Amino acid sequence: MNYLLPGILLIAIASGIAYTSYRLFMDMQRGIFERFHSMPIARSAPLWGHVLTSLVSNAISVLVIILVALMMGFRSSAGVLSWLAVAGILVLFTLGIGLLLAAESVDRPDLLLAAPVALRVWMYLSPIAYPVSLVPERYRELYLLNPFAVIIEGLRSSFAGLPYPSRESLLYVSMLTVLLFLLGLWRFRRTEQRMIDYL
Repeated sequence: MNYLLPGILLIAIASGIAYTSYRLFMDMQRGIFERFHSMPIARSAPLWGHVLTSLVSNAISVLVIILVALMMGFRSSAGVLSWLAVAGILVLFTLGIGLLLAAESVDRPDLLLAAPVALRVWMYLSPIAYPVSLVPERYRELYLLNPFAVIIEGLRSSFAGLPYPSRESLLYVSMLTVLLFLLGLWRFRRTEQRMIDYL
């Protein structure tokens, strides 16, 4: 359980984001956004609603998974700071991808259908059920550019109470999640004024 839990958590988050992408696409196809033209709401409110709903539903999913894991015998010697770091990384990651998908839906609604497939492929390229040590040494640095791989390995180390695989990995994941969040926020803000007009 201790070994698989980090991968299960990321699969749940990726599935939640993929479902948000699908819900957003279906809302656009059904014309729900057209009804918002006559309402006194912010132009970006419907998309913010999808992004924040995704965050809340993913948080609930992660909490349920951790509770079930605890009932099944999962134990962690990680401290409070490790858990807070894990939570921060997962929240920023979820928000970043959610904001990017919402913003891109304005210009490229078909991207919303491709996002679930891309997220699933990304998960298969990550060490969910196998250790990174199985990757040949000459490809390992390239392999660890996959942020899911570094997050999963970091979570495994945190749950075991071990130090993070390396400071470079921690710095890489932290910078990547912050940059992903900032990129999503920047892209969302750029398209915010014309969202309802295009949707």
